Amino acid sequence: MSISVSLLSALPFFEGLDESSLQELSKIATLRSFKPTATIGQAGEVHEAVAYVTAGQLQTKELADDGRVVSLTVLGAGAWIGWLSIVDERYVSQEVTCLTHCQVITFPTRLLKTIVQHNNTLLNRLLALAVQSIELNRRQRMMLTLPNAFQRVCFQISQLSSEVNSETLERISALPRQHELASAANTSRETVSRTLQMLVRAGVIDKIGHRVVVRRLDLLKRLAYDGPEALEASAAN
Repeated sequence: MSISVSLLSALPFFEGLDESSLQELSKIATLRSFKPTATIGQAGEVHEAVAYVTAGQLQTKELADDGRVVSLTVLGAGAWIGWLSIVDERYVSQEVTCLTHCQVITFPTRLLKTIVQHNNTLLNRLLALAVQSIELNRRQRMMLTLPNAFQRVCFQISQLSSEVNSETLERISALPRQHELASAANTSRETVSRTLQMLVRAGVIDKIGHRVVVRRLDLLKRLAYDGPEALEASAAN
């Protein structure tokens, strides 16, 4: 499905672009929808198209050469998939899967690269994406320095991108599979399961189907740094 200039201009990343640039982008853009569990990108593929997420949640897994999950992120509206291929057209090490119904706008990589190279506004916004990517990698490295698995699992859950309920300010996110959380946090699936049960009993999170509602983000972050002892301190208060 093609994209109108008016629809494109309403999206945050493209907001403020001149009419000529929007026309160029709309000509090469395609709107696509995916069902939950659909795979958008496989590790080892060359990205011939990049995608901008307009709705839904997707999970990206960074894979090691032996197939282990070394990084796990949940993306929402406003995120880009495969944007680094605009700079470097080599294969990618990420696998991207829809956690919910998703809608994305795809652009052929080479055509988008040509437009970006002649548009300072788009170049600056891609630089901002690079900064976000560096910060995400820094947080992932920080997680692996935490001394025990409970802390690493709490840190991983607290970092998942998510929707925010405007009334309760609770964070709502699709929950990745336990064995994937375990691999990213360098622990076992059993440890992830026990940690989730402990967090539910303490009222820090709720599990609703394949979604997690974070009731106490402040406490979840404390648990990531202080360990399970923070639960006892919170209960005492």
